[in-house]
Amino acid sequence: SNTNYQVLALVIEAATGQPVDRLLRDRLIAPLGLTATYFDVPSPPGDTIHGYGSPFDPWEETFAYRENSGPDGGMFATASDVAKWLRTLFAKDGAFRELGLA
Repeated sequence: SNTNYQVLALVIEAATGQPVDRLLRDRLIAPLGLTATYFDVPSPPGDTIHGYGSPFDPWEETFAYRENSGPDGGMFATASDVAKWLRTLFAKDGAFRELGLA
């Protein structure tokens, strides 16, 4: 549930002493070369994919419809970056291949 993501972010922040947005940027987004992935930004540039949409107009700007800007709804990425992420998880030589096996 959304609350679980909020709690997980608080646990991660307490354990590392760093905000979750910095951790995502420094440990995942930048090292993996995800140049079109954004966390917690009001209007990411370009044609980004996100988990929330308008029930009335799929092309309408939907950032304001998110329940919050926390870890349960604040990630945006292009299809190209989503493909990079999937290769990282599931490719035989991917950086996180062991996670993709679980």
